[in-house]
Amino acid sequence: MPAQYRAVRADRKNPDLVRSALKNIRPDAVINFIGYDVSDVQLDFEVFSGVVAQYIFISSATVYSKPPKTLPITENCVGR
Repeated sequence: MPAQYRAVRADRKNPDLVRSALKNIRPDAVINFIGYDVSDVQLDFEVFSGVVAQYIFISSATVYSKPPKTLPITENCVGR
């Protein structure tokens, strides 16, 4: 692990705990691998806006419409 790396642990569903964990810390980036619903990403926006330099959201097929309108789910399924 790089010396400049610092993991911050907090319950991501509790914005007050996340804000407390980030007190006096200005992260370069936050990477979200587990945003399954709009509410997850909205919460991140509220907590990290103006706090981090870069927010990276990595989605998967779980963010597409449910149930899927067609199978298999591909990158072309976005917006359908």
